[in-house]
Amino acid sequence: MEQHVFKMGLIQFCVFLLISVLTLLVTLWFIKRFISKKYHIEDYNTAYGIFTGGLVISVFYIISGLITPIISTLKLLDNISGSWMYILESAKHISVLLLVAMVSAFIICFLAIKLSKRFFIGLIVFNEIKNNRIGIAVFVAVILIAFSLVLRDSLQLLFDSFVPYPEMPNFLN
Repeated sequence: MEQHVFKMGLIQFCVFLLISVLTLLVTLWFIKRFISKKYHIEDYNTAYGIFTGGLVISVFYIISGLITPIISTLKLLDNISGSWMYILESAKHISVLLLVAMVSAFIICFLAIKLSKRFFIGLIVFNEIKNNRIGIAVFVAVILIAFSLVLRDSLQLLFDSFVPYPEMPNFLN
């Protein structure tokens, strides 16, 4: 067994497990804090579950765009001497990537929800979800997922720009 490969695999597993748990907690906190409380959604009906599921899938799909940049970052920082420096540098770069991804995900979800509200003139979408109108919840969830599917690839370039590639010499100057 190659110990270095095993160590890198274990580190990547732990990092992505931590990111997944953090993302889920922040997303559910956001839903409870800004949607459930504002529209007084106390009972967890089917429509609310569909909406929450669509929002979670959308956020996680955008966050999944971090896999390649984080693996590249961990590989590039692997040659840093000292395990504490490796941990600190990795944590710094991963935190910045995660922050950018979370902000991007919430902006995309906010815009998707605002756009889907435009289709239902005269209706308050979250009151309809509170009243268990499943059709409206499915529509909003599909809009959320569609936005994240379309916009994730453009965010991939943004995420890749945060990878700490080494400086290359410029022979043209």
